[in-house]
This record gives sequence, structure tokens and C-alpha cells, in this order.
Amino acid sequence: MEICPNCGEEFERLLALSRKDNETMICDNCGTKEAFEEFLKMVNSKGRKWILMLNKLKKWCKKNQFSFIAILFVICFFSVLIIPVLGFLYIVDYLFNKWVEKQEKKKRKEE
Repeated sequence: MEICPNCGEEFERLLALSRKDNETMICDNCGTKEAFEEFLKMVNSKGRKWILMLNKLKKWCKKNQFSFIAILFVICFFSVLIIPVLGFLYIVDYLFNKWVEKQEKKKRKEE
């Protein structure tokens, strides 16, 4: 039996590596807790950046007499509809080029 250095509970095995020092083995529960805390820190820092960006966009819209809601709609439309379509077209183009290469190789072998 091993004792988790974080919570002091006894476990058969300590399976998680602590994110604090990348050396200490800790229990699964403490490992999950550390991972979740790190995730929340990341989300909070990214969230602040998004808020700052949206505030700058809002000021720019006001200065240039654009509707903030209309600009957000365009951004959402672009990210939700256009980007997946472009990705799909990229994949189709890639697959078509691979098919053309195969056909050319076949032709060369037949000759």
C-alpha cells in the first residue's frame, strides 16, 4: 500500500504523475484534480483574451459605425459554415489528386 502525498489517503498503487513537479506519483483523484485546476487556469486566461478582443471589436464597431451584432454574426457564420466547407473542399481536392496520381501510375504500368 502507498500513501498519496497530496491527500494522505492510502491506495494500492499511485498511478498519476503530479503536474506540479513531474516527479511525484499521486493518486488518481489528486491527478484528476490537478488536471482540472490546470484546465480552468487555461480557460480563464483564454477567456480574458477573448473578452479583451471583443471589447476592442466593440470599440472599433462604434468608431466606424458598424453594428457589433452584425460583425459577430459574420464571424460566427464564417467560423461555423465557411471553414468546414473549405475543409471539405480541401479534402475533396486532396482525394481527387490522389486518384489522378493512381490513374497515371496505372497508365504508365500498362505502357
